[in-house]
Amino acid sequence: MAGAAFQLPESRLKTFKRCKSIGCTGLFVNLSANGWYQTCGAQAGAARSVSPDHNTDPFSQPQVGARTIHEHLKKLGPGSMADFEDITGWREELAAFERTEEGHTFFNKYSSWDPKNRAPKLPYETAIHLAELYFKHPEIHEALKKSAAWSVYLDANPDFGRDDEGFDELCPWEDNRTIHDFARWYAMKVRFPYDRNNYGTGTALAKAVVNGVLPSLSAPETRAYAEKEHSEDISFSGEGRL
Repeated sequence: MAGAAFQLPESRLKTFKRCKSIGCTGLFVNLSANGWYQTCGAQAGAARSVSPDHNTDPFSQPQVGARTIHEHLKKLGPGSMADFEDITGWREELAAFERTEEGHTFFNKYSSWDPKNRAPKLPYETAIHLAELYFKHPEIHEALKKSAAWSVYLDANPDFGRDDEGFDELCPWEDNRTIHDFARWYAMKVRFPYDRNNYGTGTALAKAVVNGVLPSLSAPETRAYAEKEHSEDISFSGEGRL
C-alpha cells in the first residue's frame, strides 16, 4: 500500500535516528492534533512512539483504582460492556473525543518518552482485554494480522528502513493506523491514564499470538511472557506504575 511522501521535521530527526538504531525503521506521521507516532516501524514487541510536546493543561483526567478491567467497567455503568460488543462508529467517536479539551488532555497528559511523566502501568487484565478485542471484530482482526506480519518482516530485515526502495509499497499504513487508533478508542472508553506504551502492550500481546510467539491470550505462559517483556508498562498487582 503506497504512502504519501512525508518530510520529517528537523526537530524530530534525532529521535527518528535513535528509534531506527533500535530497529524501529519507520515513518512518524502527524495523524491528529495529539502528536506524532510511528505507523510502520514497530517491531514484534510494543511500538516505539515519539511524544508530542508535553501538555501542561491542568484539566484533570479520571483515575482508575479497580484491580481488574471488569471491576472498572462496572463502575462505568451497565452499558460499558455493550460498548465493546458493538463498535460501530468507533473512528468517528474517537475523532470527536480528540477534538475536545477533555480528549486533548487525556491523550497528552503523560509521555511515553519522559521517564518522569509516564502514565501508570496498565493492569494486566486491561492489557489482555484490549488484546482480546483485536480478535473479536473482523475489521480490527484483519488489520492486526497485516500489522503483525509487517512486524515479523521488519524483525527479519533490520536494515530495511523508511528510505529504502519499496518501503512505502510494503508497509501496511492503514492497518497500522487502524490498530493504533483502536487502542486509543479503547483507552477513551476505559479512561485508564494513557500513554502510547502502556496501551501498546495489549497490541503487542495480540501480535504475539498472531505471530505464533504465544499459543493464545489465555495460555498459562502468556502472563509469564508479559512479565518478562512488558514489566515496564504492565502492572501485575493492580496498583499502577511502581
